[in-house]
Amino acid sequence: MKLKSLSILCPVLCILSLVMADFTLSQEMVIVAKKVAADLPVEPDSFLWKMARTVEIPLASQVLVRPRTYDASVKEVKVKALHNGREIAFSLEWKDPTRDASPEVEHTFSDGVALQFPSERGGRKPHFAMGDEEGIVNIWNWKAILQEGIEKKRVYATVDDFLAGLQAGNPVSFPPKTPVQNLMASGFGSLTNLGEKGQTIFGRGKWEAGIWRVILKRSMKATEKYEAQFEEGALMPIAFAAWDGAKDERGARKAVSTWYYVALETETRATVYVYPLLTFLGTGALVIGLILFLRKRKMTLSS
Repeated sequence: MKLKSLSILCPVLCILSLVMADFTLSQEMVIVAKKVAADLPVEPDSFLWKMARTVEIPLASQVLVRPRTYDASVKEVKVKALHNGREIAFSLEWKDPTRDASPEVEHTFSDGVALQFPSERGGRKPHFAMGDEEGIVNIWNWKAILQEGIEKKRVYATVDDFLAGLQAGNPVSFPPKTPVQNLMASGFGSLTNLGEKGQTIFGRGKWEAGIWRVILKRSMKATEKYEAQFEEGALMPIAFAAWDGAKDERGARKAVSTWYYVALETETRATVYVYPLLTFLGTGALVIGLILFLRKRKMTLSS
């Protein structure tokens, strides 16, 4: 009788465990952009960020193309997202023991972080590493050195951004208005700046006690060709990259993630919470009822 009872109970518990495991996995793959009725914060310390759920994104060394790195410094980035129906903002946090933002320190490069989105929604996803010929990506690249230059009202020439490009009209060489470069790519070696008018992404970073916290914010509506467009209630693929300047990381030498998703929360109805709760309670009642039934049947057979 005991074996028969277990044969009935085990499949039920197995199904429940699979459902809960699938629910947990799906939650970790999706970053929910919490909808708020307020202007989106530009400071990492804003209380509004406490309303958003944190998702921890693991990063790995970029080893697909040269120059490769086999021990990227940044192992994880913690991500939050908010939107207000007009703009969307991301909070990115990761560990970095040193603040690398000044070119005056010899043989160092800039700390940085980037978000990547498909330029076009729907269809197949582009390659997670810089897109591909059939799938263009939009990249938001924040650099600590650009923020340093803006705050100190100086233009820094780095290894990647030569001031001589001003004479050639290179948009990367113009004094930046924002520390975030708005870029597009269709594979490694194709990274292209969207031009001076296309620099519409706000960014601000704060380093404290070995932790970078960076805010990136932009209008949900695309204003330039190749820009990603965001819509409430829709899933948007998103990927991440990070650089530790103290470890000579720059360009392709970086830590990267695979594709995840960001979902923009819509107006929430009570049924969104009621139905899952009723399902959970109903399933729990079913399991408890089954256990009580098996116990009662066992007692009846024993007597």
